[in-house]
Amino acid sequence: MSSKESTLTGCPTGPYINAETTGGGIPGWVLAEVDGHLRSNGTSYRAAWTPYIAAISDVIRHNQITEGGPIILVQMENEYSSKPTEGPPFKAEMMQQLKEAFISHGVVVPLTHNDAGMSENYAAGLGSPDIYGFDSYPQGFNCSAPLEWNDFAKPYHQYHLNTNPKSPL
Repeated sequence: MSSKESTLTGCPTGPYINAETTGGGIPGWVLAEVDGHLRSNGTSYRAAWTPYIAAISDVIRHNQITEGGPIILVQMENEYSSKPTEGPPFKAEMMQQLKEAFISHGVVVPLTHNDAGMSENYAAGLGSPDIYGFDSYPQGFNCSAPLEWNDFAKPYHQYHLNTNPKSPL
C-alpha cells in the first residue's frame, strides 16, 4: 500500500455539505491528496469518501426512525450540478455511488439532495435521490425591508408539479 493510500483511508472525508463552510466541509488535505476531480466518480476521491460513508452510515443505521431514532432522511450531497457542461465529468455516477454506499451500509430512510435553485439537478435519472429538493431564497437578502414578503408558493408548487410530482415538496 502506498503512503497516499494509507493517508486516504486514515483521514476520510464526507461528500460536499456546503453549510456555508470553507470548501463545503471537504478538508484541505483532500485537495493535495486526491488525484483528479473532486466530487466525481474518480477512484482517488471515492477512496477518500468511502470510509466516511461507512462510518456515518453506522451511526445513521442505529438512529433511523425505523429503529426508533430521530433520523427520517439523509442528504447525500448538496447543491451539485448534473449538467454535463458544468464541473467535472461523471457527476451522476458519483451520486449513484454515494446512493449505493448509503444503502449497502444499511441506510433505509429516504435519501435526498439539495439542488442549487430550481435547476432540475438530480430530479430524475442516474444518481437521483428518493426525495428531490431544491434550495431557494424566496425573500432574497434584503434585511432593510423585513416586512416585505414575496409570494413563492405558486412558483414553487408549479415547479414541483413540472419536475418531480411524485416526491414531497
